[in-house]
Amino acid sequence: VLGLKFPNLLGRAEKVTFQFSYGTKETSYGLSFFKPRPGNFEKNFSANVYKVTGQFPWSSLRETDRGISTEYNFPIWKTNHTVKWEVVWRELGCLARTASFSVREESGHSLKSSLSHAMVIDSRNSTILPKRGALLKINQELAGYTGGDVSFLKEDFEFQLNKQLLWDSV
Repeated sequence: VLGLKFPNLLGRAEKVTFQFSYGTKETSYGLSFFKPRPGNFEKNFSANVYKVTGQFPWSSLRETDRGISTEYNFPIWKTNHTVKWEVVWRELGCLARTASFSVREESGHSLKSSLSHAMVIDSRNSTILPKRGALLKINQELAGYTGGDVSFLKEDFEFQLNKQLLWDSV
């Protein structure tokens, strides 16, 4: 694992990060740029370029993802929002000649272009060890509308309610 960070690169709280990881089953690298809005760090912009290669021997599958993404984070009243655009070129292949027919059928290239929106409402007293409060995360992702050969609409949410019970247990 190798990582380089260049904080405050242009003198306005920007950050450029490079990460490289090499393992027996996975190799990845990425370059990211982070730019907060001057005077308001809750509003920020980031852009990423990455490549991830992984092997899954139990299913005889090899996957390579090459992608770019941009996102903008901003608060509205008591909520935080993230709007993201991502393009991923995915290549699936077989690791062995004994791969199942379904793995061989899914092999090849695909291109996903998606727009997503995430909203977070967090009233917890601590993000690490909360004793009271609630957290709600709602995420929507729409793929295929902005190009690519992959189309779907995905919705998911997470809800957390923290209350102190007895003797400092939550």
